[in-house]
Amino acid sequence: MSDAGGESAEQAPIIDWAVAERVARWASARTATPPTYRPASMQRDFDEMTARAEGLVAEATGLAVGSPARGRVIDRPDWVAANIASFQRLLGPTLAKLAIVGIAYQVFLVLTVAATLLLSALTA
Repeated sequence: MSDAGGESAEQAPIIDWAVAERVARWASARTATPPTYRPASMQRDFDEMTARAEGLVAEATGLAVGSPARGRVIDRPDWVAANIASFQRLLGPTLAKLAIVGIAYQVFLVLTVAATLLLSALTA
């Protein structure tokens, strides 16, 4: 079925998140995990720093938090999955609105997200 502009009413998604994740996983696996990566030790340090940072932010802003902030140390594959999920939540509403935009802009968005994920994965 086509609309007045001759385009299919059911268009392919602007970003193929599965491809973006595969590329980011591939890029992040190109270098070895540093020998200094010790998740258990890092998690203890991270818990301590998170609690300290939360107190400093509350003191500086006057904002009270309902429950303590939490974080966890993750490996590269988990980081990629979390990053993809964040990009999906962040860009989802905008991408839904852009579904009516021409193919040139869609290509620009795909390349921008792919480049961002690739650069993020290479520097992680």
